[in-house]
Amino acid sequence: MEKMITKRVAVVTGGGSGMGEATCHELARRGHSVAVLDVDEEAGFITGQVLGVNGGAVM
Repeated sequence: MEKMITKRVAVVTGGGSGMGEATCHELARRGHSVAVLDVDEEAGFITGQVLGVNGGAVM
């Protein structure tokens, strides 16, 4: 039997601020890897940096 993959990757659009940012933090807290996407590149980058500093897996 093949080993099941249990690690999840979440893609969050609008992850640089507001509800999208909060969603990124919650998903990372639950152990998911998070791909943060936002038209505001700087805001998305900052969210990713914060997640990474707090031990989250960011893509």
